[in-house]
Amino acid sequence: MDVLFDFFISLWVAFKAFVVDTLYLLFDTLLTTVETVINAIPVPDIVTSFDPWSWVNPQAAYVLDALNIALVLGILFAGYTIRFALNLIPAAFTRV
Repeated sequence: MDVLFDFFISLWVAFKAFVVDTLYLLFDTLLTTVETVINAIPVPDIVTSFDPWSWVNPQAAYVLDALNIALVLGILFAGYTIRFALNLIPAAFTRV
């Protein structure tokens, strides 16, 4: 009797694994389809040829790139944006 019970338990575990794998396959197929549709949209040439540091002389551009100034400015902008957004929430809801 114990062997029959173990057989049905292993059958149930295999069925659950099959269902999970099938759902994963469907989700992966959906994401692959979305990726294919997005990749089919052409990117304009102005986006690929845009160089934001083209107006700076080469020596200064090298220093700015070495110091990661663009990343620093992005982090500061994100920080200030989050701070200003959080200041819109009234203090009664944020302080207990």
